[in-house]
Amino acid sequence: RADGWWVRDRFTDDLTADNKADETVARVLPQLHMKSAYPLVKPTTQGHFLIEPKAALTVAPDFSVDESIPNEDGQDIQIDVSNLFTPNRFPGVDRYEGGTHLAYGLRTGYIGNDGRSLTASVGRSRRFTENQALYPLGSGLENQNSDIVGQVEANWSGIGTLSYRTQLD
Repeated sequence: RADGWWVRDRFTDDLTADNKADETVARVLPQLHMKSAYPLVKPTTQGHFLIEPKAALTVAPDFSVDESIPNEDGQDIQIDVSNLFTPNRFPGVDRYEGGTHLAYGLRTGYIGNDGRSLTASVGRSRRFTENQALYPLGSGLENQNSDIVGQVEANWSGIGTLSYRTQLD
């Protein structure tokens, strides 16, 4: 991935300057991301049972935050079931999760032929570098082993869906 910014009227820490800096910033972010799942399905006459182990490995260089790039869209980082297996858990493009990390988890449940289902997912992530300054406290990613995240979801076809997510420290 390659990103480029034209930063205009950004305040600097240098109080002797006119506190405005116009600059062009570019970065290249090499990354290798592999994701695998192995769904085990047991069919029944009314639907099927599912057990699906999942894993994802992301390999990227570890780097420090470039302070010349304003962080407008990556401030609210948190780990949950929806982004556990993604290579970058920061929303947006301003911040980038470097370093190598492994995510693993399990999804299980019953899925009926009529569209009704009850599923549960649980997982966590392990970072192989100790770049803790990148992740704010309470995000679930501030330690090398992330918080455990989970979700239980019940779906009644045509009626609605009930979903509960949790994060355990």
